[in-house]
Formats: sequence, structure tokens, C-alpha cells
Amino acid sequence: NRSLRPCSAVLSLCLSLDPPKSSYMAGRLFCLVILSSCFQLSLSRILLFWAVDSSERTQETVQANVEHVKNLGIDHDVILAHYRGSRRDWDQKWYREHVTKSLSGTGFKFHFLQRAYKAGDWEERYEFVWALDSDIDLSKADLRQFLEMARHMNSAIVGPTFVEKGGMSLAQDGGSVIRREGHSPKRHTSHHGHQLSGPNKIQVPNPGCDFRHTDFVELTAPLLKSAVLRSILVDCKHCIHDKSDWGLDMMWCKYLSERLGEQGCALVDKTPVVHLDWGLAPVSAEFYTALHAVQAKYGNYWSQHRVLDCKHQEAGLVENIAEETVQDTSTKRKSTKRVKKKTHRLSAVETVKKGGSADASRRENRENPNERDSQEQEEDG
Repeated sequence: NRSLRPCSAVLSLCLSLDPPKSSYMAGRLFCLVILSSCFQLSLSRILLFWAVDSSERTQETVQANVEHVKNLGIDHDVILAHYRGSRRDWDQKWYREHVTKSLSGTGFKFHFLQRAYKAGDWEERYEFVWALDSDIDLSKADLRQFLEMARHMNSAIVGPTFVEKGGMSLAQDGGSVIRREGHSPKRHTSHHGHQLSGPNKIQVPNPGCDFRHTDFVELTAPLLKSAVLRSILVDCKHCIHDKSDWGLDMMWCKYLSERLGEQGCALVDKTPVVHLDWGLAPVSAEFYTALHAVQAKYGNYWSQHRVLDCKHQEAGLVENIAEETVQDTSTKRKSTKRVKKKTHRLSAVETVKKGGSADASRRENRENPNERDSQEQEEDG
């Protein structure tokens, strides 16, 4: 295991030392501490994987993201898959210093990831593989906390939640739609124009949760545990098509949950990232061909876009949150409106009833004036 060779060297060095008997145990304990730290660092490397064009904005965003990861001290490698343009279009000095490997061709992100994947080697070398769209801005995100939470929630696929550049929610009121690269649409979405997913509210931060287990994490920026790469990229037959990766995110959560015997997917609400939402993926017939082919084969695993729980993490402890915080804000607003309408209807009914009672009373009084007078006398008395 090449990633652990430096640790083996540290262990050999420690064992070769011959400390005095008075400090023998302290010396060995020191070696164990150093070795433990070495293993921890060796097993926490992540792979940052982008499918990119050569536009100026793509280069600036990717370079800023890599710089941010580097400044945080996160051990990482970078692979760029060029679907338009090539490595020659990029700053060569930066490329040599930061990019571990590159590949070029036609296709989409997970098709490239499937091509680049080396079974066994990646599992040994990386803790996580982060498959990122080029319009994801990580430069202001607390990535150390995001990765720490991903380690503790025991999910195979962990997605960040998304906000706009100004920190606003991506899901707007009024039913407006947003474009998503790599996100599977509903079956009856229009075949024309850009890929439309509608307001993907499940991946908008929920302020009441630190993280949520879900049955859906979209293809935009999933963080994959290296241990499940083979299940997705090799064992899952016909899940990734040459001309589209649509459909993969609609089935992989339940598919992995069944294989692993635990929650396959989770979203981290506490550390959102910025989705610039460039809308780079024009829809073609091949997208729907891939989507329907995946659904035909893996329909039993199809996502319902459900939130399974809402959890809060503090001081290393994970607590379940009250069920109402799992609902998104729009659902709460709709529920509130329904309650108000129901209350209004009840009030109207009560008013009618009261009005009816008053009318009946007036009719009785008209029919029995003596009885009315006696009642008024009793009240005055």
C-alpha cells in the first residue's frame, strides 16, 4: 500500500531507536502516537474530480477551489476530465503543480469517472472521491467540518446542500425552475431546452438540521466513500451510459442501502456550498434514453426524494430532531395555509350556526312574546 509506506518508514525509524531504559516506555509510546497520526493522515486523502471545459470562469472556479482545499491543509489529489478543450488551454504552471492526472474525450462526469477509476488503487489511496461539477464554488465553505461530518454519519454518498452566491436559497417561491447538471428529471419533463429539475428543495439547507439521511443525492457534487466506488462504477451494470449519466442519482441511494445494510445517502445542512448554476448541460434524446433504461432495470430502487430523518451533531453526539423540522419550509407554509383555510371555514360554519340560532330565537320570541318578557324580567332581576 503506497499511501502507507511513509508510515512504515516512521515505524522502522522508531523501532531502530534505542532509548535508555528509564525512558523506554515513553519512547515507545511516542512512536505509537506518531504512527497513529501518520495512519490518520494517510487514510484521509481525498480525490477532487472535475469534468471541465476550458472557459475562463471554469478555470478560475476550479483553481480557487483547489487553493481553498490546500489552504485548509486537506490532503488531496486532483483529476480533471476535459470534455471540451484540453489541458493545453490551462495555465501550465498551475496544472503541473496541482493536477495529478487528466483525461480527455466526450461524455459526462460519471462516464469519465468510470474510465479513470482504478479498482483497488483508489480504495487504498483515498478516503473519499468528490465528483464535482465545474459550477460548484467551495471557496467559502467549511470543508474540514463537512468532511468530519461525512466521516461520522456512515453514509456511502454524502452531498453538500446548495445556496446561491449571495447565500440565498436556490429553491425560489413561485414554482420557478433551476437548471442542474447531471440531475435526473421527472419522466414527463420537456425534451427541449436545458435540463430542468424544478426547485430541488431536498438539497436546500434545512436550518433545523445539521444533516439528514435521504433517498436522494444528486450528481452535482456527491462525496463518495472510496469503499463503494466499485459498487457504483463496476458492479452496477448499465447504470452509467456513454452519452448520459441521468438516472444514476435516482437509484444509487436505495441500491447502496440494500447492499450495505445502512443508510446509503445523506445531506449536510450545516456547511452549504455555492452552486453558481451555469446550466451547462443541454438536454438531448440520449438523456431520456439513459434515464428510462436505468429506471427499467433498477425501478425498485427509484428515489421518492424523501428525507428520512433530521439530525443534530454536537460534541460528537448525534441526536434525532423533532419530526417537524424534517419538513421543508414550503410544506409548512402550505400546511399553515390549509389550517388557516380550515379555521376560516369552521368560523364561517360557527357563524352560520350562531346566526341560525339567533334567527330561531327571534322567531320563537315573535311567537311567544309573554315568554320573552318573563325571560327579560328574570335577567333584570
